Amino acid sequence: METLFIEARSTVELDSNLKKEIVDNLKGKKTVALCSTVQFIRHMNPLIEYLKKNGFIVEITRTKKGKYEGQILGCDVPVLRSESVLYLGSGLFHPIMLAIKNEKPILIANPDTGEVRFLEKREIEKFKTEERVGKVLINEAKTVGIIVSKKPGQNRLNDALKLKQDLKKL
Repeated sequence: METLFIEARSTVELDSNLKKEIVDNLKGKKTVALCSTVQFIRHMNPLIEYLKKNGFIVEITRTKKGKYEGQILGCDVPVLRSESVLYLGSGLFHPIMLAIKNEKPILIANPDTGEVRFLEKREIEKFKTEERVGKVLINEAKTVGIIVSKKPGQNRLNDALKLKQDLKKL
């Protein structure tokens, strides 16, 4: 069976107030890395130009699994050299992954809501705590389920079977 990936692009336009707020929040920084998910990837080039016009050096990287420059996936987050990171998108998962991997200020610009703000340390710590709690719970569990995806790159049946054997030994 052929796998078909359909990109779900946002129809939201970048508001001029959003762009101005981005620049205001990045004042004092010279370099900024720009990352987004596929939903907002079409806004990358205009935003790069806007940032450059406002005096920023913009870092854009292509990850191994990303189709586009600047695109990030939860499982494929780049290490960035810039002073700060601008995440164009919605949700917290991707900015948290960027923060964990890069330990830099992450500015979130959400085109859907118009909100521009820095990711807070408490949000990162909450995620890390939930991850630690999950590890404790799995160690105390009497029964554990292992889910294997059919999605290419995530279909790791052999790894799941090995994990099952390792868990049985414990």
